[in-house]
Amino acid sequence: MRVSVSKKLILCLIVSVLCLVWLGLQSKAEAKCVTLGIGKKATADGSVIMAHHEDYGPNDCMHIVYHPRATHKKGEIIDFAFEDVPQVELTYAYTADEMYDPERLGMPPATFMNGINEWGVTASSNCFDTKEPLLPNDKGLGWPEMLQLVMERCKTAREGIELCTRLIDKYTFNGFEATSCKNLTFVIGDPNEVWQMAVTNRHYVARRIPDDGGLFYANELQIETEWDIASDDLIDYAVAQGWYDKSSGEPFNFKKVYGKDLGQDWNVKRQEGLRALLQPKLGSVTVQDVMAALRSHYEGTKDYNMPHSGNYTGAGGRVVSICNDANHSSEVYHLRGNMPTAIGSVMWICSGVPCCGVFTPIYAGNRGQTPEAWRTGSDSFDPDSAWWTFEQIQRVVTPIEPDPEFYNTYQPQVRARWDKVQQIEFAETAQLEKEAMKLWKDGKADEAHKLLTDYTNRRLRTNYWIAQGLLSWLYAMGGEPEKAAKHW
Repeated sequence: MRVSVSKKLILCLIVSVLCLVWLGLQSKAEAKCVTLGIGKKATADGSVIMAHHEDYGPNDCMHIVYHPRATHKKGEIIDFAFEDVPQVELTYAYTADEMYDPERLGMPPATFMNGINEWGVTASSNCFDTKEPLLPNDKGLGWPEMLQLVMERCKTAREGIELCTRLIDKYTFNGFEATSCKNLTFVIGDPNEVWQMAVTNRHYVARRIPDDGGLFYANELQIETEWDIASDDLIDYAVAQGWYDKSSGEPFNFKKVYGKDLGQDWNVKRQEGLRALLQPKLGSVTVQDVMAALRSHYEGTKDYNMPHSGNYTGAGGRVVSICNDANHSSEVYHLRGNMPTAIGSVMWICSGVPCCGVFTPIYAGNRGQTPEAWRTGSDSFDPDSAWWTFEQIQRVVTPIEPDPEFYNTYQPQVRARWDKVQQIEFAETAQLEKEAMKLWKDGKADEAHKLLTDYTNRRLRTNYWIAQGLLSWLYAMGGEPEKAAKHW
């Protein structure tokens, strides 16, 4: 009898573990991001502006890490999860937003999510679904690996797209190895242009965003009948699978032919929301406009509901807003081609949700490691972690068990504090760039890099200290850590 009970207990434990793993993967698979790109003729200052919300699992801490330039010996190999890729002689410097996910099947937990390299090349990605059969989970490059290679090897967005095509043709693509997110759209930009690339496990299609246009994107296939680059067998493969009949006379539509689960309301609504906010401004879009759009909960419309009370999962019939519970970080890339890239290309990054946080500038010309607090934290609250501090502010202000009175009283005060900081930053960076440009023109590039590095890290430290003070104040005002711990 004891043996039988033990077996039942073991079986129950195994089933429980498998259920928890499945639920974890489901929550990760449902993670939804938004990305936008504004062409250089559609902005107020002739820059390219890109932006991205990184939405993922509940406790996956984000680290901001600087990777310096490096030289490598001939014959070196990069040992990725499923593939070995030959190393190149020189890899470029870049700053990355990396996710710390301890459940990555025993693989290194820190993985590239978004970033900017020394040439002003930027990269972000969004999951989507297709009909294409999945690869076995021991083959192909993952999205963190592929975009890491873009950061390390490419001087332009076009080079980044072309590198991805070669990698997919040679190794195939396996999304994010630890999750069911297997097909992704890459958005890669530089100070001259923005590209959108949809990648399945075996195929790809890419288009350049018009200089006078904008890309407003959530987790939904968008490329239809027109593109600039595609897999050689894109159409023939679809014909062989029975998805497309060449004799039908209908033009080949990538979205309709390859797409699956199209028209999901939470994706379509976020795309429409971004478009409604920014398309009327094409020709004069600013960084501030884009930051405001990323904070949107559809205020002033019928779709507004109290942030973030279930608006990610759609609980109670609520619509998922652009700014939502799942935002792990947000980036706005200001890419100006009329200045040296080191000075003119900036990644403004916000940890946690942007409605309760602030964007901090990190210059492409940064040449130093980020402060330790921004590289600290794992899968539970850590007061020494910058990401967790910003995340906790959101969870206290908008816990999963919402307190409208507390939110309506204290969220506006948190927002007002960060708005003041943001304005200080805009004034500081304008002056900083004048000083850096003078050094650059005087042939003192190293001094300009040091100036940019010192400012970047000073600002990161300052904003972390401010966040710590805000969190302590929220606790003093009655914010409940116990409720925050129940988030998600």
